[in-house]
Amino acid sequence: MSNFLDKFGSMIVSIILIIIVGALLVWGIGSFIYWYQTFKVYANEQEGKAELQKAEFTRQISLLDAQAAINKAKGDAQAEIERAKGAAEANRVLADSLVGKEDYLRYLYIQALREGNNREIIYIPTNGLLPVTEASRAVEPPAQPK
Repeated sequence: MSNFLDKFGSMIVSIILIIIVGALLVWGIGSFIYWYQTFKVYANEQEGKAELQKAEFTRQISLLDAQAAINKAKGDAQAEIERAKGAAEANRVLADSLVGKEDYLRYLYIQALREGNNREIIYIPTNGLLPVTEASRAVEPPAQPK
């Protein structure tokens, strides 16, 4: 009988050990699932915060880019105004140095011919250093007999 009790007792101990190991295993798996879900919620929260911060940073960069473009446009406009003032002053000095408007226009025409890409040579027939179309005006027509 003692042999039976020893076998029965060791079987009970084995069953108790299996139950304890099974309970620990179930508890371990349950704990893992609980902490995994908690970690997923935490990780998603942190990811959302990171995306929000990135969006805010991107918005700030866009605002700074827009402000830089506005400042550049204002600077370009001011530079254009100053250039126009300088050109107007140069034109005024040049116009004052030339006698009349016709001389000034002739000067501008000559400058345009010098600076232009379409340089053309125009031959005008002359008669005594006057263009042929103008030469007839210099000569008085013969008087007609009456």
